Amino acid sequence: MMRLLLFAATEPEISPTLQYVGRHFEPLAETVFVKGGLQISTFISSPGQVHTLYGLERACGGGIPDHLIHAGIAGAYNTDKYPMGSVVQITSDAFGDLGVEEKDGRFTPAFSMGLLPPNTDVFQDGWLYNEEKNLNLLPDLPRAKGVSVNRVSGSAQTIAQMEHWYAPDVETMESAAFFFYCLTHGLSFNAVRAISNKVEPRDRSKWNIPLAIQNLNSYLIALLDHYAKKHPVKGGQ
Repeated sequence: MMRLLLFAATEPEISPTLQYVGRHFEPLAETVFVKGGLQISTFISSPGQVHTLYGLERACGGGIPDHLIHAGIAGAYNTDKYPMGSVVQITSDAFGDLGVEEKDGRFTPAFSMGLLPPNTDVFQDGWLYNEEKNLNLLPDLPRAKGVSVNRVSGSAQTIAQMEHWYAPDVETMESAAFFFYCLTHGLSFNAVRAISNKVEPRDRSKWNIPLAIQNLNSYLIALLDHYAKKHPVKGGQ
């Protein structure tokens, strides 16, 4: 039996998948379902990195899953490369706004100014990387470099500084915390995001959240069905 945790910041981001699981999987508990050889648990953490870490502690407290998937929407810095609605997996991430802002507005990351060691057992030059063996579990998904922030980038100055320090492909509010937790606990994981907007001076009229949610959940539903078939029930399970 494969035990999978599907983790998201908000319920609307994965609501179609939750509804599908409720209809097509057998319930074992309020947020635990089974189909074939797949047992799936779901957890909604609330947005942000603190909620993500706390949520993961709660979600994994009853038993460590075999694999975790963090799913949601994201902004893209380059919508020519990652168009609206495209689904990607994040390969690496960083805590984008962890650092110091000078009085003239210039920002320096904590790792770059020596407040934190850039290389530890989980950080490489201040970055968090998923392992290739995990990335290969989703071979059909384009790969993207992420940056995570507690304050969504919405001004030209902030966006320029993110691009200067991190050159990210996508921006989220949770992925770095998810990477950090999984890496420090030695867990198998993937971070899957659908593009809802371009990272630019904030203008929500240009966003397409419904398309991102539709495409994200179409992918997740197909993935869950694939896992259920890939892991048949064995023996007395």
